[in-house]
Amino acid sequence: LIDSTVFWSGLYDSQAKWGMFTNHWFKGYKLHLCITTKGIILSHVLTTANQNYAVVALELLVSLQQWDIEFVLGEAAYAGSEKVRQTVE
Repeated sequence: LIDSTVFWSGLYDSQAKWGMFTNHWFKGYKLHLCITTKGIILSHVLTTANQNYAVVALELLVSLQQWDIEFVLGEAAYAGSEKVRQTVE
């Protein structure tokens, strides 16, 4: 499973960026996780809020190559590029 959660930041955090999450703008960061169905974390990436999900998906999927993964489930935003589909295949 691939999913993300947000971490809101103060307006004066110079490293945080503006991004969208569930149709709302926020300034902060996103934690992207690959987990098993039992909740075991296999991979993670912490990004600023403005990072594209498809770019993050590539990084997460490459890190999963050490395991014998049969399929990956995630929201549509993670499958936003042809490179992601090729990596999964």
